[in-house]
Amino acid sequence: MKVIGYGDNIVDKFLDRRTFYPGGNSVNYAVFAARLGVESEYLGVFGTDDLGDAMKAALDAEGVQRDHAQDVEGETGWCSVELRDGDRVFVDWNEGGVTTSSPLQVDAALLAHLAEADLVHSGVYGGTALSMPAVLGVDALVTYDFSAEPEFRTDEYLAPFAAGLDLALFSCSEQTEDEIVALLERVSAAGVGLVVATRGPDGSIAYDGSRVHRQASERVEDTLDTMGCGDAYIASLTTTLLAAGWAKGDHPAPTLVETAMAEASRYAAAQCRTEGAFGHGVGF
Repeated sequence: MKVIGYGDNIVDKFLDRRTFYPGGNSVNYAVFAARLGVESEYLGVFGTDDLGDAMKAALDAEGVQRDHAQDVEGETGWCSVELRDGDRVFVDWNEGGVTTSSPLQVDAALLAHLAEADLVHSGVYGGTALSMPAVLGVDALVTYDFSAEPEFRTDEYLAPFAAGLDLALFSCSEQTEDEIVALLERVSAAGVGLVVATRGPDGSIAYDGSRVHRQASERVEDTLDTMGCGDAYIASLTTTLLAAGWAKGDHPAPTLVETAMAEASRYAAAQCRTEGAFGHGVGF
């Protein structure tokens, strides 16, 4: 069983700690999958600076493959972060650095490599949106994180690659349950196999095309910060489904979805006790 985190890497600079941590949705996914015992790879571009070197060193330490990633002349993506009442607040960023300015070019060789995996995960900040229609044509399961911003939920944004997507993830801590269910049903109707919304302390909701599933969150008393919790959730959810035999074109059984959501909730809660996305902090 192998998964690929395809897209972004970005460094989170915690201003209050004077420490930066490697991260990014695709990198985090690959790391968490590796920690869960799954063969894992990161596929994207690294900047040619000290932050890029730190990112590669962290992936190597976590046992995440990166043989097909590329170095691109330029700056690694970074964002500056402050913690306020245990939650992360983004202060500034450099627009993603080389991840968005010089993403990997999709060609037959790249698609063939992606097809060797059981699952490919990407997201809105990975510089991969234009490549997703082609990626959806490979034999691997494809999952995508649509984050929290409204502009990534419009029919216009969803249309190019929603149909055929195996799982879509949304962050929905600001929406009511009725609003969330309506969103999940709309995205499901566009052709997505399984649609999931994370709600922070309010748990998660999933829709499989016929049934709504709800999962409470795990209570965490000693939260350090919430960086990477959503990525931990999706890594646990998808690897649990994969281990149970989930494959391209399948609709997981309702009991399996519920089991995977419960496991994901526990794993995401544990992530709240980690500094940064997955540690490896370096002072600045």
